[in-house]
Amino acid sequence: MGFWFPQSDEGFYAQVPSNIPPNLIFYPEALCVVSAIDMMSRFTSKQRLLIYTDNQNTVDIFSTLRCLPDYNAFLIYAVDRIAPSAQDFRVLHVSGADNIVADAISRYEIGRALDFRPGLNIRFFTPPNISIKS
Repeated sequence: MGFWFPQSDEGFYAQVPSNIPPNLIFYPEALCVVSAIDMMSRFTSKQRLLIYTDNQNTVDIFSTLRCLPDYNAFLIYAVDRIAPSAQDFRVLHVSGADNIVADAISRYEIGRALDFRPGLNIRFFTPPNISIKS
């Protein structure tokens, strides 16, 4: 999993959890979006947050605030982080081919990410522990 903040040239990566229930096929994508929201909510006072992902199901969850019951914990976690600061957030779709840096980080292809963004500082992060009842 990986994401980056273009304004600060910071990238973050984490291993995909090994205990994902098999019926939650886009769990890593949703967890990555929630991780970015979590990090932004703790370290910035910006009132607007725009996240791009290449997974349309994840876009749909955060655009409609509706999902299958198994994914409700992601929505609750994200809203709990955003609501206190009244942040406005959007999750939009972008193809992996058009989001080169995030795609490279998520595959742990650090050299490819740095080829595109030479000043990028990439660090490991620990995703939030979101309890899924599946």
